[in-house]
Amino acid sequence: MTPVSGDQVVENAQKSEKTKRYDLFYPILFVVLVLPATLHMIFGFSFSPVLSNSMKPVYAAGDLLMTKSTSATQVKVGQIVVLPDLTQNVNYSHRIVAISANSSQISFTTKGDANPVNDEHPVTIAQNTKVPLVVGHLKTLGWPIVFYLHHNRPGLGLFLLGLAVLLGVGRFVMVQLTGKGKE
Repeated sequence: MTPVSGDQVVENAQKSEKTKRYDLFYPILFVVLVLPATLHMIFGFSFSPVLSNSMKPVYAAGDLLMTKSTSATQVKVGQIVVLPDLTQNVNYSHRIVAISANSSQISFTTKGDANPVNDEHPVTIAQNTKVPLVVGHLKTLGWPIVFYLHHNRPGLGLFLLGLAVLLGVGRFVMVQLTGKGKE
């Protein structure tokens, strides 16, 4: 066995710390990209940012809502849902204040908690449609999505995704070529 100097022990410990930091990349990538898709596909859960303060004091702009895909016929007055705003091509979260239905369609009248009046137009959908029902939220975690939507930068998301993939591939190649980080 070859004797190891004190400097080599310190150097190996520093390399080990760097490897630990790089090894955090994959779990973070999993949480950001894979986990939300899996939750949506298997369990019907999804995430939606709050875009404005219309739901204060319950939710503020930048909060991230967790939703569960629920049959439109199971939604009740008083619950908060995420619905499409076709005039602005975005989704919004408001409280259901009235429901009317016929044999094939259901209409939701909604209102933001901070707004003085109901939303101008009810949202009408087929009764067999699934609606994102708010089941939880995380404060301020929606800000990156709000920034992305408000600054209308479609290339930014693709750039960040591409950068994450390149960093992951680069890390993999470096480990394979140098053999470092395998311990």
